[in-house]
Amino acid sequence: MRRALYFLIAGFLLGQVLPLGQAFAGQRPVVKSASEYDYPPFCIITKEGKADGFSVQLLREALAAVDLDVDFQTGEWDQIKKDLAVGSIQVLPLVGRTPEREAFYDFTFPYLTLHGAVFVREDDTRINKVSDLADKAVMVLRGDNAEEFARRTHISSNIITVDSYTQAMQWLAVGKYDAVIAQRVMGLQLLNATKIKNVHPLELSLQDFRQDFCFAVRKGDKALLSQLNEGLSIVIANKTFDQLYKKWFGALLKQQVTFQDVGKYLSIILIPVMAVMVLVWIVLLRLEVKRKTKSLVDEMAEHKRIDAALQESRERYASTLAALDDGLWDWHIPSGKAFFNAAYYSILGYEDGAFSADYDTWRKFVHPDDIVRVEEGLRCAHEAGKGFDIDLRMKMRSGEWLWVATRGKTIESDADGKAVRMVGTLSNITERKRSEDLLRMSERRYRNLITSLDAGIVVHAPDSSVVMSNARASELLGLSEEQMRGKMAIDPQWRFVHEDHTPFALEDYPVNRIIASMKEFKKLILGIDRPATHDMAWVEVNGLPVLDSQGGLSEIIISFVDITERKHADNILQKAKEDAEAASKAKTEFLNNIAHDFRTPMHAIMGFSGLLKAEALTEKQEHFVRVIYERSRSLLGLVEDLLSASRLETGHLELRHMEFDIKKCLASAVDVARIELGDKNVKVSLDAGVDIPRIQGDESRFNQILINLVGNAVKYTDKGEIVVKLSVDHCSDAKCRIRVSVKDTGFGIAPDKQQRVFNAFTRFHEFEGGQERSGVGLGMYITKRLVDLMHGEIGLVSEVGVGSEFVVTLDFDRV
Repeated sequence: MRRALYFLIAGFLLGQVLPLGQAFAGQRPVVKSASEYDYPPFCIITKEGKADGFSVQLLREALAAVDLDVDFQTGEWDQIKKDLAVGSIQVLPLVGRTPEREAFYDFTFPYLTLHGAVFVREDDTRINKVSDLADKAVMVLRGDNAEEFARRTHISSNIITVDSYTQAMQWLAVGKYDAVIAQRVMGLQLLNATKIKNVHPLELSLQDFRQDFCFAVRKGDKALLSQLNEGLSIVIANKTFDQLYKKWFGALLKQQVTFQDVGKYLSIILIPVMAVMVLVWIVLLRLEVKRKTKSLVDEMAEHKRIDAALQESRERYASTLAALDDGLWDWHIPSGKAFFNAAYYSILGYEDGAFSADYDTWRKFVHPDDIVRVEEGLRCAHEAGKGFDIDLRMKMRSGEWLWVATRGKTIESDADGKAVRMVGTLSNITERKRSEDLLRMSERRYRNLITSLDAGIVVHAPDSSVVMSNARASELLGLSEEQMRGKMAIDPQWRFVHEDHTPFALEDYPVNRIIASMKEFKKLILGIDRPATHDMAWVEVNGLPVLDSQGGLSEIIISFVDITERKHADNILQKAKEDAEAASKAKTEFLNNIAHDFRTPMHAIMGFSGLLKAEALTEKQEHFVRVIYERSRSLLGLVEDLLSASRLETGHLELRHMEFDIKKCLASAVDVARIELGDKNVKVSLDAGVDIPRIQGDESRFNQILINLVGNAVKYTDKGEIVVKLSVDHCSDAKCRIRVSVKDTGFGIAPDKQQRVFNAFTRFHEFEGGQERSGVGLGMYITKRLVDLMHGEIGLVSEVGVGSEFVVTLDFDRV
């Protein structure tokens, strides 16, 4: 067999070098695989629907050799090939290595090399060579090596893809298509199983259709690929491969040595034996010469075949070693001699064979700080006759120190059980070490940060037990770090209360909320009844779940900030607020009582003043009466302003909604202004010519806004004009935005005072033009509060000596 020597060498080196897989907790990990339906004898389906065949059993044995199990699903080749590419399965047992597939898969070293063939009907004399297929209907399996070969070489202009080779052979047998390209052994097995008699393979050589059958994994899965190479090497070395090969291929590929020529000549001899004995002697001599000649030719052919197999095995062994990323070593302990592969030298930055492969030379490469530890590990492994796994630093050709992992296994021991020969691997782990160092630095920074935080930090495991906490957490919780470590959320020493001092239910504890909801929360206020000092600490708590890569809960981080002082301050503020509200309520009640007490006499004074004005009075008497009436009305207006301000502050002022005529409101306000102006040389005009739709709102409050704005203009304008203007900003089907402006030519307001116009009790013009201006400074304050209550806007444009313009914008509902 061509594979024999290769199997022995590869099995000897690889089967012992790579570390064996380990079972986990008594149960071996399961690798997902798949088998196609009909590719005998490599992949078949049993009557029970299970995957079977040479390649299926070989994969099962190879994985078992490294302590792994395999679970097979079945499907069409084109589908399971895609499943491997996307990672739905992890390995396929039978994949021919081609350039097209190397982009998607990684391959083990080949365990079988076979060639393809062209299958035709026996009665079809049209196809005798490869070029005869150019215009024929040629069938190939969808996604198979045969399809890739056929399309790559353009073997035919009419290539038909099928889902199974069984289907292809049946269609070929009935003449539906002209030929099938398939692997020869599989095709012969399939013809035998389906009992198709009129199809056979042509004696053609398809030079480019060589199939190196391998196990295939998804691109980049180096860990599983390494285990598969290891397992494959083991089953080759322990003869399991040969047993499977004989089981599945023995009857089909067994070379039969026939003696047809002998029978033919014997027949020729037996017929004339009774007549001519001399002729018999001659024939026998010729037959013997021919037999000897044939034996010699067969022996020479066998030697050539063995030589070719040996050469192929050497080449495969060399390519296998070259394909490995890890360095391989083989150490004979008594002599100190060793073997290093090319990758071993390459890891250290040297060419293959650049330094001697022996223990003393190797020792010079080890870092001085590591040599004692490493030699102690080797000594223990040597005396116990077992393996070892050691991380160390070795010096590269460049002078840099490289972190490597060397793993070894004893494959030969003496009578005392001490190791005589060990083999193993050398891997570059510098990046891993660098990552570990960075992780340790990150953890130190993380712990230092937690320790220095003014906030308390407690990290819980998924079972609610405390994994870690900082000093601030201990201080706030009233427990030492030792007391807290391992404590569960159900521990009675946790005593939390709500802001109303009622106890927290167990399920409402911060860590339990995270476990139940898997969601973060923020700014939970709770009180901690500290067991050591028996006092209360108030904290603001945030909780965060930390999830693992599968979405499961990894840990819970609870942080809390001391707000005890703030809580005390809040309590003081709350008390002050309650006191202020009580004072405001008392003030409102006082104002209401005062207003009631003022209104009754003021209405009487105004009433009697009105009656006196109707009487025949002297000019002096009429002046006195007018002064009494005006001062009384002013005082009544002041009372109304105070009541309005009080209602606005306490929120007791409600808006009413009813339809009203906004133009009439403006006209009424203008009429009042003209009366109040008296003999002032001021002109009052109304610009309200725009079309206004029917609207509804609080007419009374709108009138109060107008009267305040117009009254303010009248009060501070001694000459010139006052213009009241109405305009529409925007109207929709539901709303209408109205703009009202009151512009005067009064004294104006300085820029630095304009921001205080709408403050309560603000007066800028008590005396202007030699006369006192009445009022207590509530008009614009009330106006602003009313506009805000109606969700509107008020603005001011003013210039000293020129005048002022107040603009109010309000939204009203359309009727």
